[in-house]
Amino acid sequence: MADLQINLPDATSEFASAQIAAGRFGSVSDYVGALVSADEQMQQAAAKLGQNPQLEALLEQGLRSVAGRSWSLLVLSELKQQVLDRAAGKIA
Repeated sequence: MADLQINLPDATSEFASAQIAAGRFGSVSDYVGALVSADEQMQQAAAKLGQNPQLEALLEQGLRSVAGRSWSLLVLSELKQQVLDRAAGKIA
């Protein structure tokens, strides 16, 4: 295991400390490791999705299938996350 020293802004450090105090992680090192791992998984899932040439067409078709519905950035972000989670095998 490699040692890595990082400097965090005070607010970020306080947030990380709160996650540890809440029992979500054993240490800041565990928390940062989990963040890096989650980012790696998301990038792998995005790459897997990018290799599917039909995906964009299917998403566009789905968006066009509901006439007159307005899609907020929040809704689109949540849908994107669901697709990434499914591609990463997190949900069935």
